[in-house]
Amino acid sequence: MKNHMKHVLIALLILTLMSCANATTGQKGAAIGTGVGAAVGAGLGQAIGGNTESTLIGAGIGAAVGVLAGWQIGEYMDRQEAELQQAFANSEA
Repeated sequence: MKNHMKHVLIALLILTLMSCANATTGQKGAAIGTGVGAAVGAGLGQAIGGNTESTLIGAGIGAAVGVLAGWQIGEYMDRQEAELQQAFANSEA
């Protein structure tokens, strides 16, 4: 179980670090959400369980929740930006 969680966390870290420079706001939000979620989850896991397994489980759950929340928030921001650009283009015409 411990090795499995370590591999999952390493995979998430690698995916986060592989984000490219021209990433959308949704992709950037997902990367940030993953890191923040993993850190918060690890802290909570350690505080609640007090052992390495709890810390790793908390980090995994936090990363999963963080990536989903970050992606959704980023995508919402992308849609808002597109709508504002369209409204601005229509007002100039």
